[in-house]
Amino acid sequence: ALLTGNQIGAMLTNYIIESSKEENKLDPKATLVKTIVTSEFGADIARANNLDVINVLTGFKFIGQKIKSFEESGDKTYLFGYEESYGYLVGTHARDKDGVVASLLISEMAAYYYDKGMSLYEGLQELYKKYGYFKEKTISLTLKGIEGLAKIKDIISYFRENEVSSMGDFKVIDMKDYSKGVDGLPKADVLKFFLEDGSWVAIRPSGTEPKLKFYIAVKGIDENEATNKLNNINKYIDATVNSLVIENKEAASKLYC
Repeated sequence: ALLTGNQIGAMLTNYIIESSKEENKLDPKATLVKTIVTSEFGADIARANNLDVINVLTGFKFIGQKIKSFEESGDKTYLFGYEESYGYLVGTHARDKDGVVASLLISEMAAYYYDKGMSLYEGLQELYKKYGYFKEKTISLTLKGIEGLAKIKDIISYFRENEVSSMGDFKVIDMKDYSKGVDGLPKADVLKFFLEDGSWVAIRPSGTEPKLKFYIAVKGIDENEATNKLNNINKYIDATVNSLVIENKEAASKLYC
């Protein structure tokens, strides 16, 4: 099976931390940097090792900027940075995603698990048993044409302006509107809903295509519970979005993974 960007990022986080600990080189100021639409899997691993985690907006330039700020302030050091869409940066030699170094590190990680008689997939299952089963899904809603773009704005406005008390079977306990510049981040047209069970849903329009993206992230005690949670929230999003776009019959719409 193909490992997702979130799964690889979490595994690399764990591998970097464990390798550093074995060599007594884990800096207590080491900090993990990830985007706000990236799973908490890797973040939980970092925090379990008493390391800091910083969230940034989508776009690898924001991860690169953190390297510079760490160097200038000296209060933190850069451990690893990644985003859910298969972007990774190890080391501070570059300020953008580096597929060459990431590929090398994944090969090292595969050899590490091979020496333990395990595949990468088995290594992932080991992490799930230790930290919980994380599962994510991205839904892209495409609405073409001028009317479609207007409808995309209407949909995100609906979620921004109406009090969403629950998503599926789960209560919404908090909502962050990043267009207001929350958490010290630049303003961005992104909404993130935090659910009572620890799951979250983020909504953001694409900056280059007529798409509205929904990111769903859940955590369960096993794969079955996580899958049921994800499907439940996914069903709510599909039903809500379909009710909002049904009047726009001329715009082509499509939901896909």
